[in-house]
Amino acid sequence: MTAQDGKPTTKLSWDEARGLLQDRVEALPAVHVPLTQAAGLLAAEDVVAEEDVPYGARAAVDGWVVNGSPPWVIAEPGERLAGRQSSRVEKGRPLPPGGKGVLALADARVTLDAEGLAVVDRAPGARPGAPRNGENIVSSGQGLSAGAPLVTRGSTLDPLRLALLAGAGLDTVAAIPKPRVQVVQSGRLVTQGRPGWGEDRDALGPVLGLLLDAWDVVVENRARISGTAAEWRTALEEDADGAAAPVDVVVTVGGTGAGEEDHLREALEALGIDYVVDGLSCEPLQTAVAGVLPDGRHVLGLPGAPGEALTALALLGEPLFAALGRREAQAFRSVPSGRALEAELRPTRLVPGHTVFGMASPCGPGHGLAEWAGAELLLAVPPHGVRMGEELMALPLPWKRSERGAGTPKPARSGASPSSRPEAASPEGKRPPKAARSSEPIDWAAQDWDSIRTPPEPDHSGPDGS
Repeated sequence: MTAQDGKPTTKLSWDEARGLLQDRVEALPAVHVPLTQAAGLLAAEDVVAEEDVPYGARAAVDGWVVNGSPPWVIAEPGERLAGRQSSRVEKGRPLPPGGKGVLALADARVTLDAEGLAVVDRAPGARPGAPRNGENIVSSGQGLSAGAPLVTRGSTLDPLRLALLAGAGLDTVAAIPKPRVQVVQSGRLVTQGRPGWGEDRDALGPVLGLLLDAWDVVVENRARISGTAAEWRTALEEDADGAAAPVDVVVTVGGTGAGEEDHLREALEALGIDYVVDGLSCEPLQTAVAGVLPDGRHVLGLPGAPGEALTALALLGEPLFAALGRREAQAFRSVPSGRALEAELRPTRLVPGHTVFGMASPCGPGHGLAEWAGAELLLAVPPHGVRMGEELMALPLPWKRSERGAGTPKPARSGASPSSRPEAASPEGKRPPKAARSSEPIDWAAQDWDSIRTPPEPDHSGPDGS
């Protein structure tokens, strides 16, 4: 629900925010683009062949197209063939009207008849009767008949599909364009060396474009501002050339809080933003912002702290860019917890995590870049905590999709986790003592897998030990 000023009256949960973004954000309108610029885009509509492919009969081999019986008088190229006439043709080229079959070059010879005219005849060793009617001819529509499907709506326009479209005689295709993005960073940021007092090193600036590549966007322009209200207003109203910014999404970093130096909301509300998300009821995204400006541009406001910005980008960027691109957003999925996480009197925590043997654990106690450096997942840790092996909700990080196996938690097979296996006996027949319970992550690599996986050899000795 929203109040009259356009702000939500209550803060959304992380899953409500994602669902609302998917529902409220409309896909970008389709555009017709040249085939040479369409690779990687999604087809916006079904495409069918407008005519037979190939259009008209064509030669399947290099040779002579003929009509009737040999010898065949050579006709002018392109003329209709009458009985006992022939014309030279190359593989893949259209046949002249009247052509009944194609005699391959290896089976043909050119000689002179009694009147000294050049004629085509079968070469010695050619099969008698060659060519039969229709032999060595690709008939019209043999590749594709008119109305045959070429690509379906929502399919990726990869090079081979584009080749199929080109072969069908098309020059353009209706596709969903890549979202165009403007990036605005605020704060006293330095790009080289150690920051001084009151300054911060820009950790996200060099990589934010690379992270956005996960959604195949086009970063049109970037702006850095100190964060005053006037600077925010100017950055959101204009691009670097002073014209209306031709972008679909404005991604901002910083200025989302309620401090004296945080002016993002002030500028957005002056421009008439319609909030979709105005803070979440989970940590650390209490100040994250998402909404739509009157001119149709979407705004994704990330907190200024790098770890919090990454959390907001992973959580809210996925449904936003998926909806714009007319595709399904990558969803949270359940994965067993690799460690016990204690209950805490605080909201749901979104933390960077990783997997070991199909079980997920936080990368560390906080949201800093050290934790994010090894992260594969975004984990939602509930206030009541979880026991080891209980299910956690996890989102594979969008920018990890290209890495083999990264960000794809696999549920542990039933009975396959070390904690559920029966204890193996030692060579002396004694079971090893049970390890004390610990809430620390388990070092699976240090486990004695040989004793767990290798059963003891059967004892075939008799009662007397012989």
